[in-house]
Amino acid sequence: RLATQRAKRLYRAGKGKWFGTDRAAFVDVAVGCDAAEAAALRYEYAMRYGHTLGSAVRDEMSGELEALLLAFLHPPPAHHHAAEDDAQQARLADAQAEELHRASEGTVGTDAAPFVRIFGASSAAQLRALLRAYEQRYAKPLPESIRGEFLFDPDLRSLLLTRCKWAALPPAAPPEPSTPAAALRSRVALASGAAAMQYAPSVAGEVLL
Repeated sequence: RLATQRAKRLYRAGKGKWFGTDRAAFVDVAVGCDAAEAAALRYEYAMRYGHTLGSAVRDEMSGELEALLLAFLHPPPAHHHAAEDDAQQARLADAQAEELHRASEGTVGTDAAPFVRIFGASSAAQLRALLRAYEQRYAKPLPESIRGEFLFDPDLRSLLLTRCKWAALPPAAPPEPSTPAAALRSRVALASGAAAMQYAPSVAGEVLL
């Protein structure tokens, strides 16, 4: 199970590590979790190790990195948008892009708080809209701005950039409804695959079983 593998990896990276913390492991795991995967991971970790994943993050991390990791481990659920929701999402993304620009390139120094708040509260769809809005408004990709602004906080920079890459991935296709026709197509596909495996010729002309 993916949740089990992730829970074991995070324990070895934090509480189970003899000295220090493998922050890269926390970044790698937390950044790619959707709402369902994060819930499964939190449950698996707590059941396996007797303490919550949130408490482990609080013990091992601090500052903006801690806040953002905690937010990514409790992400907002993904849902399908109607046309009016898409328009609202675009307006919100435009406002978020302006706020992030003011917090970074629009001032001396970088205010990380808006990045933590916006990234932590954004679903993958909202973050994709933000990436589009930022580049359209400022003719510069948001990841490029992040690379230049967080030079002295490599962990936070890595977390933000990896989250951008995660959001840019195409959304997973929804599962096919469970109908008699869908079940029949599944059985036909399985049968075809089995037949292909049974009678596929090898290089030597023999039958591969």
